[in-house]
Amino acid sequence: YLVTNIYVAEAGNTPPDPVALLFPADNAVTATGLFFAWSAADDPDGDRVTYRLEISEDPLFAAMVLVRDGITDTFMQVTSADGLQDLTAYFWRVIPVDEFGASPDDNDVRTFETDNANPGLPGAVLGNVYAGDTGNPIANAEVRATRGSTSIGTTTNNRGDFFIDVTAGAYSVQATSGDFEPSGITVLNVNAGEVAVLSIPLVPVGGEGEGEGEGEGEGEGEGEGEGEGEGEG
Repeated sequence: YLVTNIYVAEAGNTPPDPVALLFPADNAVTATGLFFAWSAADDPDGDRVTYRLEISEDPLFAAMVLVRDGITDTFMQVTSADGLQDLTAYFWRVIPVDEFGASPDDNDVRTFETDNANPGLPGAVLGNVYAGDTGNPIANAEVRATRGSTSIGTTTNNRGDFFIDVTAGAYSVQATSGDFEPSGITVLNVNAGEVAVLSIPLVPVGGEGEGEGEGEGEGEGEGEGEGEGEGEG
């Protein structure tokens, strides 16, 4: 079935900015059950923004394999029951929509291929690193999630966002960046098949304040959304 949202246009309304796609990476090969993650969209008018995830075998998205509308989180979990086929190439994008139905004209598109010989994604950490004194995002910060002798690292994008796929378990997460003190270590429990969300403030070298991240320790499951559409895939 397909649920259609009805919007009332607002004169002079400005659409939200496009999102940055975080995960999966472009041209990734993944199982048919996977996470999609993206950055939050800024709206120039301060309007409430939701997200529309679209997956298609067509680069122009003329026919949809899967549509999830009204998503309030910046991630969504898709399972094999949602209609993705094994050994198939797909295109995906995320369109931010404000409360009046406005959305940007140009939205990034990535591709991925499915191969169920790859293991499914057991868990993930999604977050943002920002300057504690100004609230500005910190690009190219290093973020590491450590569990025992295993340490998995990534760097933030130009909006300060990061995504790390991990196996289930308890992780110590820390962020570092050249002009800032290292963050405090935040312990997160990542459950299988779920996303733990974390915001990490960093204090400038010589500055004052706490550098400990704020996160949801148990992680979160599927992002919230309304409706889904299926086409032939």
